[in-house]
Amino acid sequence: MLTTVRSQKVPQMLSAWRGRDIGNPTVVVEHPVTESAPARLRRRLRNEGLSWIAARLSTANDSAVGPAAQDGPPVDVPTYCRSHNMPVLETGPLESASAIAAIKALSPDLGIHAGAGLLRRPLIDAFRLGVLNAHMGLLPAYRGINVAEWAALEGATVGCTVHLIDTGIDTGPILATREVDIAGCGSIGALRAAVDRAQLALLGDIVGLIVGGKLPEPLEAAGPPGQQYFHMHQDLAAILEGRLLGAQAPHRPGEGDSQRPRLLAG
Repeated sequence: MLTTVRSQKVPQMLSAWRGRDIGNPTVVVEHPVTESAPARLRRRLRNEGLSWIAARLSTANDSAVGPAAQDGPPVDVPTYCRSHNMPVLETGPLESASAIAAIKALSPDLGIHAGAGLLRRPLIDAFRLGVLNAHMGLLPAYRGINVAEWAALEGATVGCTVHLIDTGIDTGPILATREVDIAGCGSIGALRAAVDRAQLALLGDIVGLIVGGKLPEPLEAAGPPGQQYFHMHQDLAAILEGRLLGAQAPHRPGEGDSQRPRLLAG
């Protein structure tokens, strides 16, 4: 399981998979070096595009499209793992030669992306079967971030995907997808929580199959990789929040129909 010292994905996964046979995982915890300002800028532009600049210039609260809220203070990942008798390997940056050598020394069969960043080919190749990732959108159409929100806003099917990682952005071989019913989601937070539960369950299913000796065949792609989505602007998030909330409220025919916002596809 590949994670960072700040990520909470490992505790979330292990909690969701309680009672499942997931083999004998080792948690690889990356301790990154201090990132320079230019490097941070390049990373934000690569991962989020230019939209994060506009968000920073605004004083409005944009937490609706952020990560799901955590219960209680963040867990120290190495301490958590050791308290659960899980082996831990603490490394520097995962792309470093020393980290890759330490991982190869474990002779790992399968990697699970558990909050690490983008992975480069030498690290991916350290795992005999590759590295699994759970994604909060239906691939290949919805790549990038905030994809559960984007799909809901665009009126598309909301779901999740488990795929093998390659060096692209959500472009590796797709092993499984699952649609998520969001009819009961009255907020973006509820939407994200529903998709997150589904993706963890789906990932647990695939890990269980592989531990049992069966690596699923990649699904036939439903099309070429779609556009990459970035951070949703707060104004669009507000429209989506209103739609989700409105869907939960009783509605009488004709009441307020003319006031409903419409999003024109461009």
